[in-house]
Amino acid sequence: MSPPAVFAPLSGLQTKQDVAALLNVPLFRIAYLLYTLSPQRRFKTFALRGKAGRERTIEVPIKPLKMIQARLASILATSYRVPHNVHGYVPGRSIVTNARIHTRQEWVLRLDLESFFPSINFGRVRGLFVAAPFSCSPTAATLLAQICTHNNHLPQGAPTSPILSNLICRRLDRELGRLARSERCYYTRYCDDLVFSTNGRFPRSLATRDEDTSAVHIGDPLRAVIESNGFTINESKTFLRKRTQRQMVTGLVTNAFVNVPRDYIRSIHGLLDIWRRHGERAATERLLHHRPKNRPPFKDAPALPLVMRGKVQYVGAIKGWNNPVYLALASELRRLDPSYVRTMRVLDSPPTLFRVFAEGPTDLIHLEAAIKHFQQNGEFSDLDLHLERPTDQRGGGTELLTQCKLFARYRQKPPAVFIFDSDEQKVMPEVVGVGASFKPWGNNVFSFVIPTPAHRAAHQPLCIELLYTDELLERRDGQGRRIYRRDEFDPETGFHLTETVSNSRPKAESLVRDDDVFDWTTKGKVSLSKKGFAEAIAARKSPYETVAFEGFRRVFEVLREIRVRLLTT
Repeated sequence: MSPPAVFAPLSGLQTKQDVAALLNVPLFRIAYLLYTLSPQRRFKTFALRGKAGRERTIEVPIKPLKMIQARLASILATSYRVPHNVHGYVPGRSIVTNARIHTRQEWVLRLDLESFFPSINFGRVRGLFVAAPFSCSPTAATLLAQICTHNNHLPQGAPTSPILSNLICRRLDRELGRLARSERCYYTRYCDDLVFSTNGRFPRSLATRDEDTSAVHIGDPLRAVIESNGFTINESKTFLRKRTQRQMVTGLVTNAFVNVPRDYIRSIHGLLDIWRRHGERAATERLLHHRPKNRPPFKDAPALPLVMRGKVQYVGAIKGWNNPVYLALASELRRLDPSYVRTMRVLDSPPTLFRVFAEGPTDLIHLEAAIKHFQQNGEFSDLDLHLERPTDQRGGGTELLTQCKLFARYRQKPPAVFIFDSDEQKVMPEVVGVGASFKPWGNNVFSFVIPTPAHRAAHQPLCIELLYTDELLERRDGQGRRIYRRDEFDPETGFHLTETVSNSRPKAESLVRDDDVFDWTTKGKVSLSKKGFAEAIAARKSPYETVAFEGFRRVFEVLREIRVRLLTT
């Protein structure tokens, strides 16, 4: 099968100008970031300590470069056909799906690739872009590789590194999968963790174990595949264990089923007990004593309640939201932290992951803020939303519809949902459901139009900002600015119907006036931009410390209806 048309933007780039146009960034800005700034100014570098005491270097790009890398990573993701044995950096897969493959096995081999990201150098990344399916010219491939690398390797901390590592490992995964099948074994990879398992006798071509010393010796065929693909095995992190021992895969126990280690549960109980008996300060000191500083130097340690929420919720995510161990931990934490709300399972199945697309980047900010609000209050926990920008950076209903049609040509996993505003009459007939609240396109692609909330008139054109009440939209920030609606102005003159302000673009079609409303007397700008409004909502900045998200409820109810359809068909 030929690659779908949605992959085309990255294929066959010839010049640096082609790369700049693809990323929607002026070439001079890319040149400044790559050639004028020193490597030390392009990246923040710091070390984090791992569980075994070994340090790993984290290299985080500065914000302008990070934004460019994020755009490129989104484009690269469309060209990666995910193998069934890869579970790291893949939507819909996780440490749980990775571990689940290896449950109830007689033998489990776990090994680690040495210096995974640093071993992927500039030449390998450039070669990836020169080769099919990208087939870029050497000039374009060089620029793309320079955007993605730092000090001649993939930096751990850049948005492009995860997807590039998976693309680089395509041949490795294919060859290791073939070797595993020939030996009747299961194989999975999660980033740099490779796992093989079998219910029979463990094959010598993969590894052998000295029964007296428990030393593991990697078989020559397995070592040859790994080294021929440019990687090295970390011998100190290689384990071969049989069913009578504790078998661990990506930090989870897999002997009978995927489970959290007992010592992790005991550590949570211990911290909660100290908190209950001696107070939050004593528990914080105990936590920091057993978990030394392992965070970027520019970030403060998180508060104890947040750490404990993360630990307890992790147990629920692995063991199940109705599991007695999780319920007991959640109840204990609730007594100590009354603001904590445990997750409740709505349907007796894991949360469904959706890739969600909307007409613009600010729409996604509002959707993320709304789903967080509901889930923190125990609602819609059966939805796992991966919010993604449309590939067309211009946004709008027409561009989103084009992408929806492209996605519908090929089966999507996880399902893709496209949410449209109701203000474009040419788009509406193609995206609304017939006799249902959503339209199924086939191949796990769905679309629907923003449902009308109770505070808006039926059939009123809507954009996502209108899901908030007028009271919230009309709140003014410290500079006297607020969001203005189109219907507040005379459509011919642009004058506001009640205030001494005017809209400089009265004929514009947007339902919300984006940063273009001015006061008659002061000539100053009094409108808050859509971006500024969305960011203030997400950060709960004044005057949006309290926000009513009830207008968004129907959006997530439609997503739940799509989920039910997927579970029952």
